[in-house]
Amino acid sequence: MDPNFLMLLFFGGSQGRGAEVVKRTLPVTLLGSPLQRFWLAALVAAKELKRQDETVLTIVQDVVTQDKIKDADTLKRKFSKLYEVFTTLPAAVRDSIQFYSERVPDGVRGKS
Repeated sequence: MDPNFLMLLFFGGSQGRGAEVVKRTLPVTLLGSPLQRFWLAALVAAKELKRQDETVLTIVQDVVTQDKIKDADTLKRKFSKLYEVFTTLPAAVRDSIQFYSERVPDGVRGKS
């Protein structure tokens, strides 16, 4: 049996995360120059970071929407741990959070 397979089972199989382990270690196992493997590892890491940012964004946006959070200071006061995670997001991702506003958008009026 391949010793690399045993290591994969040891580090990923017991927690049901074998696919994650394979995905993260795949660039190291491929043939090619060290530079090619580095670039592939960087691409995989960038994709994973983007996925994580999107997941955190979804969670923060859901809390902001459900709890009608009006701004980042309110988020910090009400959910300090979530705010800590929020501040680790890139600025462009943080800026995409839509905080609650009582203002009715133009063109949207109730029937009188």
